[in-house]
Amino acid sequence: MMTPIVITDDFRGEPQAAVSTDRFWTYQQVCGPALWSVTHVPTGRRYWVAGLDQARQETGDGTAAARLELDREPRPGKAMVEGERTAIRGELTARDLTRMLDHARSHAAGMVADVLARFGLRPDRLDHRTVAPARAGQILGAVYGTAPNVWLDALRAVRPDLVPPHLDRQPTT
Repeated sequence: MMTPIVITDDFRGEPQAAVSTDRFWTYQQVCGPALWSVTHVPTGRRYWVAGLDQARQETGDGTAAARLELDREPRPGKAMVEGERTAIRGELTARDLTRMLDHARSHAAGMVADVLARFGLRPDRLDHRTVAPARAGQILGAVYGTAPNVWLDALRAVRPDLVPPHLDRQPTT
């Protein structure tokens, strides 16, 4: 079952934004009609899907609630649930990842050095041009696991548009 919606914004007859009739979900076109963010209004948790129809289907059948783990709070010490972080990682480009890693290194050098050591890397020999995007993503995942606020600060610095709305009020490190 698709969630009933009300279109709240359109351009030339094409929906750009919508809200569920129960006001629990908002839908926002992110990057053309192919990518939409789905936000659970009471918690502010969001993720991305391929199109408004998929968004409505997933909010209607419970997939969105499960992905955003609406039945529980984020794990202690974590800024967001895994479904949110997965969606954000999917939006980050290779350049974003290396910029986030550089930001984290410049603001939490000791902690990032410890994370790099787990990957067999040394900060004094690390050049962002030589770190593959997948590797930078793994390193940043370890940064998130160790210090979520360092990761979140790097995201705010590099891609503030991807910071979930419910984290806007969270203090930075």
